[in-house]
Amino acid sequence: MLLTYSNDMQKAMGIRAEAAEKVDKSNTWYAHTLKINRRNCVVFMHTASHFCMVLWGLKAADYKKLDFKEHLANLLRAYYVDSDVICTYLYGCGDIAIAKNTDRSATSQLNHMVKVLKYLQDALDSSDLLQTAMSKKLNDRIFSMNGKYVYPRDLFFDQLKHTYQVPLYNARMLHLKITLDYPDYEISREILLPYDYTFYGLHRAIQCCFNWQNYHLYDFSVYDNRELLFRIVSEHEEEFDDMPVKRDIECSVYEVLAKYPDVQYIYDMGDYWEHRIELLEIVEEHENVIPTCLKVTGKAPPEDCGGIGGYQELLEQIADGDQDALVWVGSMKWDEQSVDGINKELKWRFR
Repeated sequence: MLLTYSNDMQKAMGIRAEAAEKVDKSNTWYAHTLKINRRNCVVFMHTASHFCMVLWGLKAADYKKLDFKEHLANLLRAYYVDSDVICTYLYGCGDIAIAKNTDRSATSQLNHMVKVLKYLQDALDSSDLLQTAMSKKLNDRIFSMNGKYVYPRDLFFDQLKHTYQVPLYNARMLHLKITLDYPDYEISREILLPYDYTFYGLHRAIQCCFNWQNYHLYDFSVYDNRELLFRIVSEHEEEFDDMPVKRDIECSVYEVLAKYPDVQYIYDMGDYWEHRIELLEIVEEHENVIPTCLKVTGKAPPEDCGGIGGYQELLEQIADGDQDALVWVGSMKWDEQSVDGINKELKWRFR
């Protein structure tokens, strides 16, 4: 494995590197250091795919003991890459060699990534050296390569799949069923949700699966023997009563559902759409690690149709050929959802 350093990175490391005689881009990472918010930051970029890893908050002494492979292994684990694949990749790359960077194309691409990083700097996390969330943001930035628009994440993981010809991921997933409380027929979706997701992630997945537009407030209600124990709310919702609440970005879906199987999701406090959430099973997933729709039953109501009563009236108007109603539902993108269509939306939203 070859690490090619910028001049600033060489200075921070206290070394003077020479140009490499031979460079294999598939096994080369470019490293550069800079200051962001008065703290030292290092950006590593895989030369062939532009896959990035960001470290932030380094002290001067940290440069001398920087363990690139350990940080990269931790980042790949955050992507749910199988541990055997990670070990095989890092071992197969061989020992780390250091050279100075002479690749102008890599320099240009990294400079672009640094500009994006500075723009998103408020999302940096001072509690950890490895900036997992920021690294993922950079790896989901589209760029042009050989006339095609691609993502660094896709290119890097495709390389791993092609090299090792084994399942790339190994993640535990929650098999959930979400059922809309509707009197006459079943409207439900079955999905796979990553095991470590919070209720905020579940909220986003439900929005995609039922074609909601995320225009309104929502919350989750947790019951035990029909007694309301606590609510799980977004950061935008105020506390109006004495009922205990938890924040959705901090609350684990699995931990709650494993203990309290009676959980409801309420969306739009005016129309008041109630959804029942059931944990069906826990499964191992080797091909996909984002929320995935497995089954669609029934057509979900359009946004802002007036709740159950308003939706039933709308269906009657449509059956009677009411043109105003037909024009309105057309404007609301009220389409018959399919598993493939939902999964395309989920992939776009949860890259």
